[in-house]
Amino acid sequence: MSITNSIIVVIALTIGSDSFAQETIRLAYGHNYPPFSWLEQGEVKGLQVDILTELFEKRLGIKAIHKAYPWKRAQWQVQSGLADAMLTLKTAKRSQYSLATEQALIPVGSYLFTYINYPRMDELSKLDNVNIKDFRVVQYLGGSLQGLPADHGNIATVPEIAAALKFLAHRRADLFIDNPYVTRLAIKQLQLDNIIIQLPKIISTEKYHLLISKKSKIIKLLPKIEQSIQAMKNDGTLNKLYKKYL
Repeated sequence: MSITNSIIVVIALTIGSDSFAQETIRLAYGHNYPPFSWLEQGEVKGLQVDILTELFEKRLGIKAIHKAYPWKRAQWQVQSGLADAMLTLKTAKRSQYSLATEQALIPVGSYLFTYINYPRMDELSKLDNVNIKDFRVVQYLGGSLQGLPADHGNIATVPEIAAALKFLAHRRADLFIDNPYVTRLAIKQLQLDNIIIQLPKIISTEKYHLLISKKSKIIKLLPKIEQSIQAMKNDGTLNKLYKKYL
């Protein structure tokens, strides 16, 4: 190979390497969803942030830009292409504007919450997706309502999880349904421990996947992202991060 050709090869490899290294990803989070994500003095923190920092910056060499918003707006950021991705549940609506990784990053379950001395407590232990329609449910904007039948019409919607729990505490709803990690922490912060209780009944078992906007150039890296997620599972990194927060 001539000296000229050798120089061309080196330059090409350098450009390819630098273009990958200079790649950035804009990540959207809920601004008040601890322990998964929250804002603290202008910085986004939480389990999701640590997982995605590990995935993109440490494993793939891609700079991650973390931004937190009210949850409905965070989803809109991904839908509009202003953000590249978010870490959340797959739903039919979200699949219209995003592609999900095959592998999940966080396992979650949806549980029932009600208020102490709820008069129909015995019935709650026998709930399924058929007779849950007989109960008033409160949820917050952007919530997935996982586990509810499509024709459930008795749902009150409020802006955020704190408002939903206060709504339940005032007995304006029978049930709140969400993952226990976020809900228990919110109950404690709101000092509603002596009013709201979690029931052992699990409504659904779901998993958080990385959802990448269909308008994002990051989609081309999906195979590498899948490989890195698998590596994080194999070497125990994900379990270590779960133990830190959950």
